[in-house]
Amino acid sequence: MVKKISHIVLLFCLSILLAHTAFAASFTASVDRKNVAVGESFTLELCLSGASPKGEPDFSPLEDDFTVYSTGRSSQTTIINNKMSSSINWQVTLLPKKEGRLSVPALILNSDAGKLKSEPIQINAGKPHDLTKSGQSRILSVDTEVSKRNPYKNEPVLLTVKLIARKSIGDVAMSDLRATDAIIEQQGDPEVYEGVLQGQRVKVIEARYLITPLHSGTLIIPGITFQGKVASGKRQDPFPGRFRDSFGMFEKFGGFSAYKPFAVSGKDITLDVKPPAAQMKPWLPAYKIELSDHFEGLENAKVGEPLTRKLTIVAEGLPGTGLPSLESQIDTDGHFKIYNDKPLTGDNLGKDGKSIGGWREESYTLIPQKAGSLTLPEIKLAWWNILDNKVAYATVPAKTIEVKGSALQANAPEPQKPGTAETTAEEQNSQAVQPQKAITAQNNTVSAVPAYIYSVIVALGLVVAIMAGLIVYLFRRLVLYKKQGENSGSIKTAPRPADEDKISLSSLKKAQTPEELLSFLQNYAHQHWALPKNASLHTIAANLKNHNPQVDIKVFYDLDAALYADAKIDIEVIKKHLPDMLRSARGSVGEEKSRKKFEALNPS
Repeated sequence: MVKKISHIVLLFCLSILLAHTAFAASFTASVDRKNVAVGESFTLELCLSGASPKGEPDFSPLEDDFTVYSTGRSSQTTIINNKMSSSINWQVTLLPKKEGRLSVPALILNSDAGKLKSEPIQINAGKPHDLTKSGQSRILSVDTEVSKRNPYKNEPVLLTVKLIARKSIGDVAMSDLRATDAIIEQQGDPEVYEGVLQGQRVKVIEARYLITPLHSGTLIIPGITFQGKVASGKRQDPFPGRFRDSFGMFEKFGGFSAYKPFAVSGKDITLDVKPPAAQMKPWLPAYKIELSDHFEGLENAKVGEPLTRKLTIVAEGLPGTGLPSLESQIDTDGHFKIYNDKPLTGDNLGKDGKSIGGWREESYTLIPQKAGSLTLPEIKLAWWNILDNKVAYATVPAKTIEVKGSALQANAPEPQKPGTAETTAEEQNSQAVQPQKAITAQNNTVSAVPAYIYSVIVALGLVVAIMAGLIVYLFRRLVLYKKQGENSGSIKTAPRPADEDKISLSSLKKAQTPEELLSFLQNYAHQHWALPKNASLHTIAANLKNHNPQVDIKVFYDLDAALYADAKIDIEVIKKHLPDMLRSARGSVGEEKSRKKFEALNPS
């Protein structure tokens, strides 16, 4: 009897010990695979059982060798043999930062059972080209292609990135593409389409980027990372978070495909950027550039009446935003008043899908200032032919326009010839006598009509004549006034400020950046030379050179390079030279005005 009791006590103690062991708190770590490649993700799963967490695990130790792309949390309850157990799981998507043998470090979690610690796990990270040997690479891969690996400075190249998925994917996101010393522009939204690869249907996500190198030398374009969810090929429990379907009881119902997170990167691309091959400003490397123009109103050109000229630049190998303005070459002789509209630009993708083309359209309103044969100069644009490795030119030939006098000049009365005045006077006297004779004849033949009737008729006739004359006079004045208004409205002149010293050279001290220098020059040119407020540097420099041919405008080229080619300049040096240049040109303008004034007072 005593022996049986001792056996019972022993079994009871063992059962308590086993129960304690079964429900002891644990914090474990596992990975879905240990052999990965750089650019390929894997999943770390952390499981807490037998305890409740106080917060989240500390993931910061993972950031030494891995990029943490996403974390998720779920809870599960399992019933086996009428015994219930619960656990909390964390899924972490990791991407290796380098090759070699890497360690997933031990992670710490605070729980109501105290601090719990997972065991470290060793990972083998191979080279990016080893991706083809892994299982996931047959499911997901990134293809990166660049149109040219050795472009010139400022020559854009087209980068195409494709995510190829052999299973269903969802919630896909792309990392931003950034690179130093380059302008990166995404060409539209990514395209999603289906294709066939090695006899297997695949889903493709394709994105294009236009990359313009700003400096010569080595340019590294980092690989783009895609992340999202991919079908795992397993069935998902229909009641996640409540009970685990350990025996697959609900698989026959279907529709419960499980997804797991992924992150995969493309390879880095290295460009060997060549420096400019010639001293050209602006530097335009391209496969082909063409110029064309179109006129409206050329057949009836008259002084003071506007003409429209459109210039179009079409380039292969350059985007529309990289094409320069032609404003400074429109009219170098000053025969026309010129007003320009905002230019239009656009891009076109080549038929091969690997090249870029662009266009720029400029529209100008030209108002002739005098009659006669006026010539618009040849327009020439220098560019670098990257196929022949030499300088080429796109040109529009010079055009001569026959301009007639204005409408007011055409309607002016011709001077009378000698002897005409006497003849006109005699005709007027004879015409004045004829009405008198007619009235006399009427009085002799119709004597029965009362005399006051004739007086009333004559008075009414005079009133009608006066009113008709007044109407004709007012109508002619209205037509003349309208024509003068149209002519004066079409000949737009830049507003001349009352106080020309409103923008003084002392305000130049406030300019600290190239943009502020440009703004000062535009305001100064508008106030003192009546140029448009948005005049370009080329227009200001040409106006300055026109008034003072001896002035050196090199600082304008330096400022243009700083604004549009990211060149380095010494702003203080430019600020030091500008006052003398502007004063000299202003003095020339004043001398010219004085000379014209004295010529008017002393005609030859």
